[in-house]
Amino acid sequence: MREFFLELYGNLPRQAPGDERITKKALSFLGFTKPEINVLDVGCGSGFQSIVCAEHFPNSKIQAVDLHEKMISELKENISKHNLQERIFPHKASMDNLSFAFDQFDLILSEGSIYNMGLHKGLEYLGKFLRKGGYFSFSELTWLKEERPESISKYWKKHYPEMGSIRGNLSIIESLNYKLVGLFVFPEYSWFNLYYTPLEEKINHLRKGLRPEGEDLKILEETEKEISMFKLYSNTYSYVYYILQKP
Repeated sequence: MREFFLELYGNLPRQAPGDERITKKALSFLGFTKPEINVLDVGCGSGFQSIVCAEHFPNSKIQAVDLHEKMISELKENISKHNLQERIFPHKASMDNLSFAFDQFDLILSEGSIYNMGLHKGLEYLGKFLRKGGYFSFSELTWLKEERPESISKYWKKHYPEMGSIRGNLSIIESLNYKLVGLFVFPEYSWFNLYYTPLEEKINHLRKGLRPEGEDLKILEETEKEISMFKLYSNTYSYVYYILQKP
């Protein structure tokens, strides 16, 4: 099942909503005063945002971490394609068990991945690797409305019960003593152009030849359900980019 899941999400432009404009907008909030930036990208997937970051900060060095060998392999291909072998360094590791020294990074990036740890735990643990005054820039699936249809509430309660509202997430951020530098909601198009649209094409391709009762087909159907729910209820939730600074 895990192998098929990776096959589904592999060789896509991104493994979560977003695009170059979104990542660059988040990076524009950062007030670095030195030219050389030390970056940690956790749950990097195939490295889309790592490459955008490397191009945005030409003197940056980026440690890109992902748990899955398939993603690391695609990351290496993308690094070579952009001639960034001296700037982006892949690491196969779990984001909740990193071997880096504390207090060494100027920026931590986490696009669509911090949910794997939970927001509070992720901010608390990963923040240890940030230098004082460093930035934590992450995107997180977030409720936009306190009142919403029962069907979408039940759906995400099953699939991501820890999903919070902007207000709730800001409360967690404040409790961990981060300074909020900025936040913004992803526009609807950013879910489709580089994510849901190519994902739907991949689903149609992979469906051919699958057994109707097989687990792989269930994964495709669950993914289609997720896409259809967003099309119906995109006004009630989205990804939100949060840009924080460590005091």
